Amino acid sequence: MDEMTRRAFYARNDRIVAAIIQRAQKQCPGSLALIGVFGSFLTGAVHEKSDLDLLIVVNDERGSKALSQCFIMDGIGFDLYCTPWNALEADAKYTHPHLLKLMNSKILYCGDESYQQRLQALRDEARQRMAGALSWSVYHAAQNYLSSALKALGALTLLEDPASCRYQSVFLIHALEDALCMLNQTYYQLGTKKRSEELASFPRLPADFMNVHRRAVEADTLSEIKESSTRLARIVNAYFEDIKAGLARPAPTAGDLRGSYEEMFSNWRNKMRRAAKENDLYLSLTSAAAFQACLLEFSELFDLPSFDMMSRFESKDLIKSAEAFDAVLDAYRGEYRKAGLTVQQYTGIDDFEQQYNP
Repeated sequence: MDEMTRRAFYARNDRIVAAIIQRAQKQCPGSLALIGVFGSFLTGAVHEKSDLDLLIVVNDERGSKALSQCFIMDGIGFDLYCTPWNALEADAKYTHPHLLKLMNSKILYCGDESYQQRLQALRDEARQRMAGALSWSVYHAAQNYLSSALKALGALTLLEDPASCRYQSVFLIHALEDALCMLNQTYYQLGTKKRSEELASFPRLPADFMNVHRRAVEADTLSEIKESSTRLARIVNAYFEDIKAGLARPAPTAGDLRGSYEEMFSNWRNKMRRAAKENDLYLSLTSAAAFQACLLEFSELFDLPSFDMMSRFESKDLIKSAEAFDAVLDAYRGEYRKAGLTVQQYTGIDDFEQQYNP
């Protein structure tokens, strides 16, 4: 792009920003808080069809209705979407890696100095959440993207139409990219065109990830799409398991575990026994799996042993399965005691009334 064209583009952008400010003053005074620019016009990576990426922060719904607009000018699409403060506050919690608008916008207009300070506080909050050792909250946010990718993989394996399969594959690839970006405690700072370059710079990546990623992108036939997508998801999933194994989990307190033993007892113990008595495989299997899910949740959150119910499940001997349930529940009760808890137990209604309302 020659210098004259570049200057014309920047002058056009200035006029767009000025028009937004003028419209706000006329139609929704007091609603417009900030206008910032990010993307190619901030980094200088401008080309003939670059659109203008603006952060338009509004204080109320009036501003969103009055200022939001999508249009095409000189063959370039523009989308002037407004961002309320609560959206930026959600971004600052760092539950997704798309924070460029929040973190990198250069402020062009500020309705009041307090708005700039408020934005800076949100940026500081996001940086703090991304700093330091990998936390469980960030890991779980990253894991949510991995779960979305695995869901796409499930759909992909059932499809026989190449176009639909390719669509699911692209969704899977993007979800895995987002999962790894979160796992690296950062956010995307380059455009989509440079996504591979940005991914390659992450310190936390599965072995051979970039090669497998490239093959998934280049896959053409139905079998190639399925095979490459499956391999990409498999190596990222295994990498997440390795990272999880090294994460320090807090020791559970009495408050963390209180009531959990009694709830597990209430939800599934008698179901397992009834299933054994009536030879109801479905009831026994689903109860054991629900019990296992509950145990896994506690084991992921806190420094607890790994309780394995499903490896002890006997589909052809439901009595043994019920006995295994009791053994695993008793092992969990041991952790209950370590946390300083005793099982809340009454001998009858009279005992309950006396102890519940002494």
